[in-house]
Amino acid sequence: MPSTPLPNVVWGFFQFNYGRSNVATKELPHLKSDSVPDIYLIQEPYVGKDKAIGLPISWKILAKEDGRALVAIRNKNINVITRHISRDIVVADLLSGTNQITVASIYISPSRNKSHAIFELEEVLKKLEVKNLILGGDINSLLL
Repeated sequence: MPSTPLPNVVWGFFQFNYGRSNVATKELPHLKSDSVPDIYLIQEPYVGKDKAIGLPISWKILAKEDGRALVAIRNKNINVITRHISRDIVVADLLSGTNQITVASIYISPSRNKSHAIFELEEVLKKLEVKNLILGGDINSLLL
């Protein structure tokens, strides 16, 4: 008996640097496009009282308290495994049925050495043995 292929899951992604704007963060849930994003890779989220604020409490939010990188999952059907959280790098595995992908959000400040920051990201991904990755970030550089 031939096997039936499993249906593909299509997830929508959104990446943006909010420049720590409260107004921009509050508008995120109301973003209009052809489809509503499932996963958000955000840099410089609005932070108050040492945590990212302004996002709906029904979303799964992964960020360090004073973080400059954030992953937010709006789709309740996506299971999340947090792999790494630091101030500037957030990595998570997203799962739905048999589908799995790793996502990462990264922020590199304009004053940071870009080579060192990229090396740090490479080390994190190597340690986690990441195979399939969607990376969103703001590296504040025209050239590496």
